Amino acid sequence: MARNRTGIPFRRPLARVRETVETVRTILAGERTDFDGRTPSSHGHRLPMREPEPALRPTPAR
Repeated sequence: MARNRTGIPFRRPLARVRETVETVRTILAGERTDFDGRTPSSHGHRLPMREPEPALRPTPAR
């Protein structure tokens, strides 16, 4: 049986992993979370998105 650091057993470890992966995929897709699972729940979390910086072009050798 899986346990956390305090020795309390995790309930439904496979469901916890599946639901956590689903939540992380939503966050990585740049979407806000709205998830109520059996083990985790997440509402309104989103990664801050930044505009990509322009690539630097090497200067030609003289």
